[in-house]
Amino acid sequence: MFRPLSTLVIAILTLCSQGFAANAEPGKQAPSNTQTPPATTPPGTVKTDKTLKNSSKEQTDAELILLSGLPLTKGVEATQSYVRISIIKSDLIEDSTLKQWVRLALSKISDHPESAAAIREEHLIRVGDYYLTQALEAQKLNKIPEAYKMAQIAVRISPGNTKAKLLLANILHNNYGRTEDAVQTLRRGLDYLNITDTLGRDYLDRYFQLLQLVERDDEVIEQSLLMLKNGKDLPPSSRQTISLAAATSLYWVGRYAETVNIINLNGLDENARGLLLKARALFDGGKTTEAISYLESKTSQFSGNAKDAIYAQLARFHLLMGKPKIALTVTNERIGLDEKAPFPHLQKLLILDRLGLKDDYEKELQLIAEKFSGNSAAMLALANFAAERGYEGMTSTLANAAANRGFERATFVALHLESLINGGHPEEAIAQYQQVNSAEKGFFTSNQSIIQALLGVAYHARPKKDDVAAKSDRNIGDRYLTEFLKTPNLSPEAYRSVGRQLKVVRASDAAVRVLEIGVKLHPKYSQLKADYIGARILAGTVDAYGTRKSVADDLEELLKMRRPSPLIWHEALSWLRSEAKLSKEQANRLEKSIAPLSRPDLDMKALSGR
Repeated sequence: MFRPLSTLVIAILTLCSQGFAANAEPGKQAPSNTQTPPATTPPGTVKTDKTLKNSSKEQTDAELILLSGLPLTKGVEATQSYVRISIIKSDLIEDSTLKQWVRLALSKISDHPESAAAIREEHLIRVGDYYLTQALEAQKLNKIPEAYKMAQIAVRISPGNTKAKLLLANILHNNYGRTEDAVQTLRRGLDYLNITDTLGRDYLDRYFQLLQLVERDDEVIEQSLLMLKNGKDLPPSSRQTISLAAATSLYWVGRYAETVNIINLNGLDENARGLLLKARALFDGGKTTEAISYLESKTSQFSGNAKDAIYAQLARFHLLMGKPKIALTVTNERIGLDEKAPFPHLQKLLILDRLGLKDDYEKELQLIAEKFSGNSAAMLALANFAAERGYEGMTSTLANAAANRGFERATFVALHLESLINGGHPEEAIAQYQQVNSAEKGFFTSNQSIIQALLGVAYHARPKKDDVAAKSDRNIGDRYLTEFLKTPNLSPEAYRSVGRQLKVVRASDAAVRVLEIGVKLHPKYSQLKADYIGARILAGTVDAYGTRKSVADDLEELLKMRRPSPLIWHEALSWLRSEAKLSKEQANRLEKSIAPLSRPDLDMKALSGR
C-alpha cells in the first residue's frame, strides 16, 4: 500500500543529495541529476525544539535505513561497534518493514563483517525495490510529486535498478517536460542494462526515443550501430529494437539508402512501423513510384490499425504527388475498413475541400456531424481544420456544440478566434475576444498563452487606416506577443505555430523575433530553425548582426541537421537566385547542396498542409 510522503523520505533524499550513494568510493560524492528537495519548513518560519527533534530523528532513521555510517574501511572492530549501536537505534524506525530489513542486514554484517560491503549493497537493492513499489503506487494514484521523490530514492540507492530508472525518466519527461534530464537518467543506467530481456529492450527503446525527441540523432546512430556491431549474438527481438532506432534516426538525417538497407537486413518491414519507415525513406529519397508500389503490395498482409496506417500513408503520398483524386479513392478504401472510425472521414473531408467538390464536401461534413459530434477528439480535429482554413462559420458552430456537450470550451473558442484571423477578419477576432472576456472573467485562464499569441497576431493583421493606427496596433500586438513569450516551457511547435501565423499576415519582423527566441531555446529542432530562416528571408533581414548569423550561415547549419520540409529549400533557392549577395563560391556551394532537397516534383500546397 502507498504511504503518503513523509519527512523520512525528505531526509533520505537529502542524505543522497549530500553525497551518499550505493557503491560510491569513500569520500566521493555521487553525481546528481536531482532537484534539491523542497524545504519542509516555509521560509521565515522559526523551527521549534520539537521540530528540530523530529528532524534529527528522521535524519538518524535515514542514515540507519541506508546504513550510510557503516565504516567499510576501518576494520572489523569498528564495523562490529557500528552494528551494536545501530541495532539499538533501529528500534526507533517506525516503518516495520524497513526496521526488519535493517536488523536483518546488521545481523548478517555482525556474522560476516568481512562481507559488510556486499551485504549493504544487497540491503540497498531491497530498499530500492521497496521505494520503487511505493513510487508505482503513487503514480497509479496520480500523486506525481510523491512518485517522483520515491523513484529518485530507488535510483540513488540502487543504481542498477533498471525499472526505477525507467520510471523516473518517464516522470521527468511526461510530467515535468525535462526530457534532457530523462535522457541523462537513462544514460547512467546503460552499464547495468541487460538488453536481451524484455525490460532491457523497453529501456533501450525508450532511451533512443527520448534522444530522438530532442533530435540527438547522431548519438542514436553512433550508439545503436556500435551495439549492432558488437552484439553478434543478440536475440532477434533485441536486434530489431536497436536496428529500428538506428534506421529511424538515419531517416531523420536524410540517409535514406542506409535506412532502407538496415530495414532489409533485419526484416524490420515485417511489422507496420518498419514498413512505413521504409516507404517514407524510399519516397523522401526520390523513389516515389517505388514507395507507392511497395505499400500497395503490402496492404493485404496487414489488418486493423496497421492497415489503416498504410492507407493513410498512401493517401498522403498521392496528395504530395499532386494526385488528390487517387488519394480520395484510397481514403474511401480506408473508410471501408472501419466506418465508425472518425479520422478517415476527416481526411476525406480535407481532400474534398482540396478538390473543390462542394456537394460531396457538404455531405461528408453532415455525416461527420451526425456520427461523431459526441467525440471530443474528432470535433477538435475538425475545429483545427476549420481554423486553418479560416472557416469561421464552422468553428462558431463547433464552439457552441462544445459548450452543449461539455467539451473544453476555451479551446474551441480559441480556434474560432484563429479562424477569424485566418479568414481575414482580425478586427472581429479582437472584438469577440473582448466580448467573451467581459462576459466571463477567467474564461481563457486555461489557454491564456494561446490567446495572447492570437491577439498579438490579430493586432498585427488588423487593417490600418493610417500610420498612427499602424504604429499603435504594432505596439499592442508586440505587447501581447511579449506576454506569450514569457510563458514557461513553450514547445518548439508553439513558436512555430505563432511564427507561421505572423508570416501569413505579413508581420515578418514580429515572426523573426518570436522564432529567433524559439531557436535560441531549442537549437536542435531543425523545422523551427527552417521556419526562422524563412521568416528572415521574407523580412529581408538576411545579414549577420550582433550575435545573429547570416541567413547563408544558418542555411549551412541547417543542412547538417534533420531534414526539414522541402518548403524551406524552395524559399532558399528563390533567395539565392534573386536577392542573395554572396560570394560566387558560397552561392554555388549552397545551391548545389540545396537543389536536390527542394523536391520540385512534389505539390507545394500539400507540403504546406493545404
